[in-house]
Amino acid sequence: MTITSPDAIRKHGLAAKVAITLTILASVLALAACSSRSTNPSPLSLGSRANGINAAAKLDSGPSAGSPTAGPSNEFPATPADGPVLTPTNDVTTAKVQALATALGLTSPVVEKPGGWISPDARSSPPQTRFLIVLKDARGTWTYGSQTTCDISAPITDAGSCVSTTVATPIPPVAQNAPTPGATTASPPTRTTPTLSVSDQQFSAIVDPVLKNVGITDSARLTYSPATSASERSVEANPVVADLPTVGIATYISVMSRLPSPIIDQASGQLATWKLKDRYGVISAQDGLARLAALPQAALALCALSPDGKGCIAPATPTIVKTEFGLMADTDNGLPVLAPAWLFTTTSEANLVVGVTTESLVSVSAVADKYLATPTPIPNSPQATDQPLPIPSAVPGSAGSGAGQSEPGNPGSPTGN
Repeated sequence: MTITSPDAIRKHGLAAKVAITLTILASVLALAACSSRSTNPSPLSLGSRANGINAAAKLDSGPSAGSPTAGPSNEFPATPADGPVLTPTNDVTTAKVQALATALGLTSPVVEKPGGWISPDARSSPPQTRFLIVLKDARGTWTYGSQTTCDISAPITDAGSCVSTTVATPIPPVAQNAPTPGATTASPPTRTTPTLSVSDQQFSAIVDPVLKNVGITDSARLTYSPATSASERSVEANPVVADLPTVGIATYISVMSRLPSPIIDQASGQLATWKLKDRYGVISAQDGLARLAALPQAALALCALSPDGKGCIAPATPTIVKTEFGLMADTDNGLPVLAPAWLFTTTSEANLVVGVTTESLVSVSAVADKYLATPTPIPNSPQATDQPLPIPSAVPGSAGSGAGQSEPGNPGSPTGN
């Protein structure tokens, strides 16, 4: 039998305490390393900055909405120490696409092809057959409807292979035979067309499964577009990623009234999830507003004429009513990312309708200049934009709300065959 002395017991206990303390310290340091930025993160070549510089030399002079100014109710949040830059995981699978198809109400199995997946909607028929198309691009861009077609017969890297298939409605032919003189034209029988509408309950029952499937939670920013009629309703949902509001990766859904029940007419979004690339230092909201003011403002295509008919009435300056720190869709060396941004909610008087105010969301990059590579103007670049990928405007939800640009603006939703 071995008898351990009190001194030995005390020494053993001290050693155990030291070991536990070191283990806890190592865990804390590991967690800190995950949540803090690298000492020397790689420089970012953000497309929004390059496009903005190039646009400065291209925009023609003319009336513009002007840079927003802070309103009395706006409060600038405290500046975070840093913000995350995220890249898409490109983890889309056939099972994930099939789950989305089911949420959309499709019963046909999805078919995988080199460039993506496709599934026809059995409830529709030519020439207006609706399709779900999911691309094998970085963000897993998906579209549903009958207004876009995408060539997915070969591998693709973005939605550049998608084109609009919208066809203008033909003008009805004019009758060639004039009525016989003295003849009485019979009036067609009166037909009562029932008024179709989409109720709140119907809209939620159709939209909620899709939003849930793509990970849109209650914390997402939902924007309901003004209905053009009682038979059409739409929503744009911008998700929360890394506990931050986003702009530029919205899910868009439009519901139309049909007999016997309403259906999704068009929809679009992205299926890819996001992972941390690194964390970068950021500027304050006030500096973000100054950065926004320094960008060229796009000239308005239309303007309200002055009472004397000479020239335009100066457009109202947007007023900032809310400021948030968040993430915006951008590109880094041409690849899609979510990057830190300041999001300014603004209100302004409508340019063509006096007394009517509109609300918009304007975003600008918040990444500090020291972390940016020198922006290089893009030859023959379009006006300043923060589009994450060169996706045609026919593909909704693909364009981010860039520096100096406002959201929402729900492009026409795509689908394809």
